[in-house]
Amino acid sequence: MFLTWGGGRDKLLQSPTSNSSFMAGIYVVLYQCSSPVMTIQTLDSWDTEYSADTVEWCPTSGCLDILAVGTYQVDQSAQETFSGSQRRGRIYIHQLEDHKLVLKSQLETAAILDMRWHPRSESSLLAVVDALGFVTLFELDDSLALVVLHKLPVTKDEALALSLEWNCRKDGTRAEDLIAISDSKGSISIARVNSNRSLELIESRKSHDYEAWICAFNAWDSNVFYSGGDDAVLLGHDIRSPEPIFKCREHGAGVTSLLSDLHREHCLLSGSYDESIYTWDSRNMKQSRDSLNLGGGVWRIKQKATLADIYVTACMSNGFALVQQIESQLKVLDRYEEHTSLAYGVDFQVGPTSADLLATCSFYDHSLKLWTWKKS
Repeated sequence: MFLTWGGGRDKLLQSPTSNSSFMAGIYVVLYQCSSPVMTIQTLDSWDTEYSADTVEWCPTSGCLDILAVGTYQVDQSAQETFSGSQRRGRIYIHQLEDHKLVLKSQLETAAILDMRWHPRSESSLLAVVDALGFVTLFELDDSLALVVLHKLPVTKDEALALSLEWNCRKDGTRAEDLIAISDSKGSISIARVNSNRSLELIESRKSHDYEAWICAFNAWDSNVFYSGGDDAVLLGHDIRSPEPIFKCREHGAGVTSLLSDLHREHCLLSGSYDESIYTWDSRNMKQSRDSLNLGGGVWRIKQKATLADIYVTACMSNGFALVQQIESQLKVLDRYEEHTSLAYGVDFQVGPTSADLLATCSFYDHSLKLWTWKKS
């Protein structure tokens, strides 16, 4: 189900003092993407054993040092198609200690496709979607283990649940907590989190002809959400209307990532298997405002709440790229290319720091890395 598109890499510059030097035990890499020169430092690497595809830093106060990692492993088989029992997963909970990731707990699950912490809960709630078509709500307990609060089937006909997002990334924008879920049959479902923290499916709409790779709420209006599919269509939806509010066909291949900007009210970003990231004005979706080829399918786009105009992207066959938007124009600031396989999972640690701390993971080499990025 995972598709790749080839792409080139930016030129790696060697350090003036050494072709590949370790400085204080940390590998320092300088890239020529734009000025000023940026510095990337790899702090830690970890083998996830299963293929890794998603990482998420916890945003809950008191737990900002907690990182969740999701994996997706397919048992080897001569069959061309796989049953749900052949797709296994594992969730790791790491804690950051002295710039290292320390494993605190792990949980065997169905294969994980995506997961998101509740952005604004007083307790650490993690929503996860899996290859069996379930969305599961977990809570992180005092021992840093995940406890299941509720598990809800959201797909039909053995469809995989592919992505999810909460409707509460920005404070004061929602009346209730909702989760949007996309699936491999092209449907988008909405689940409500009730006051007793149970999950309730409130609607499901067939939206795409093929896999609905991604869904995202408008960060500024919790009634509006978006979806992208393998049919290369980007759709806008309103919970109050059964029909799409817009349909965009500008992407040259499947739409794989979406982000509603926390700092710009009408800014929507999308990524595609066509290897480009796009920026849009959600009030006029007839044409993108800018696009930039990143040399690999753009699987995820993330941003930090305290860092305006900067995004980090997982570019599948071309590593991870830090992208800046200035007056709707996109440019690459830097790249992280220490992974040797498909780049899927990426996230900024929440909170202000002197250097931005990120976690990334890649698939076939089952690799998790912790690194910092800052201007030198």
